[in-house]
Amino acid sequence: MRKFITMMIAVMFVFSIVAIALADDSTTAPSTQPNITSSDNNAKPGEIAKRQMNQKKRIKQGVKSDELTKGEAKNAKEDEKMINKEKKDMKAQNGGKLSKSDKKLLNKQLNQESKKIYNKKHNDVKEPGAK
Repeated sequence: MRKFITMMIAVMFVFSIVAIALADDSTTAPSTQPNITSSDNNAKPGEIAKRQMNQKKRIKQGVKSDELTKGEAKNAKEDEKMINKEKKDMKAQNGGKLSKSDKKLLNKQLNQESKKIYNKKHNDVKEPGAK
């Protein structure tokens, strides 16, 4: 029983050290994840279009820098086209404007797509013949 209690105390100590390290790490090291701040309902006018343009630029830059293969870029562009079509359909159903719930959904989809672009750019897949 004494051994069990000693082991439990040691385990709790290790977990607390890890938790402190992770909490401290998030305040000192810059994040390498994409900056995603547009998930709220009060998206500014044109914000979704700006995010879409930014993601297109990230895809183009990824191909140029060999971080994305042509196939990865093609898939990302297809995802972007689907989001754009959905945005167009939402506007058509709502008199040319996006509702708050539409903006929230589109931002959620753009957040997911942004993460996918980030992950594809940071994987080890390279174009055949690339260095």
